[in-house]
Amino acid sequence: MNDESVVSERRPSDNPFRGWIIRRAALIGILLCTILGLRAYVLWIPQVPFDPPTWRGDEARARGDYKIPDGRETMMRDLLTNHLPGMNRQQIKEILGSSHTHETARIRESGTSYFFQSYEWDMLYPLSVEATFILDHRGKLWPEQEYLFIRLGKDGLFESWYIYGSERWPKIVGREAASCYRTRR
Repeated sequence: MNDESVVSERRPSDNPFRGWIIRRAALIGILLCTILGLRAYVLWIPQVPFDPPTWRGDEARARGDYKIPDGRETMMRDLLTNHLPGMNRQQIKEILGSSHTHETARIRESGTSYFFQSYEWDMLYPLSVEATFILDHRGKLWPEQEYLFIRLGKDGLFESWYIYGSERWPKIVGREAASCYRTRR
């Protein structure tokens, strides 16, 4: 055999780096799909029609369970798009139940300020626990509580909303509901 026949018999699949390149490309593809999939999962909360008794936890309270009702976060799109716009404080209270007041949300130590004072809220409702975890002051993982802030305009009607505990809500509820999303008044 001469040198020319060896060169002509070599196939592209004989390249020693080909297997390495294919394995690396597959690994990168798997990692990319995993990252994008986790991001989509965190942003995806299935949305259902708003149901006042479920929101208020009427059935749970009848059983003597006074925890925050499960499923509030799944009704946010319908609540913010089809129910709250045009409502006044009393109408909101009728469908959502009693809200925290600035008196019930006072910080015990100071007695003068209240929780989330900088967010200028008129009505405050606990939602759920955020799906992601944060490190607390001891360095332990701790889920973040989410709260729905409702603000009323000068006319006394629903004006804007904000959810403390997560920045993902405008993407979850959609463009129409996100149009009145505000960090502050």
